[in-house]
Amino acid sequence: MGGDAMYPKKRPKTDREKFYEAFGKKVGCKPEQYLRRKLAGGMPEDELRRLYDMLAVEIAMKARCTALKIAWSPHPGHQRTSWSLLKSAGVYL
Repeated sequence: MGGDAMYPKKRPKTDREKFYEAFGKKVGCKPEQYLRRKLAGGMPEDELRRLYDMLAVEIAMKARCTALKIAWSPHPGHQRTSWSLLKSAGVYL
């Protein structure tokens, strides 16, 4: 009778999980939701990139993890000012 079944070891959080948790505490939503809201509110895309990068680095430094990088690409079929956000899985700043 081993004690492993009674007290299973906790799996350490990945950097991605730490970042999402810290971002949620600071901003109140996931990074993708935050960016969509800001774009829908009319914030210029270049300014939003700059602000997100600064915010992501600040949050990552406090949470002692790496910041999640968001890939930006134009959405086909829309005007050039409308952008869709694509989360780049596994890519960090």
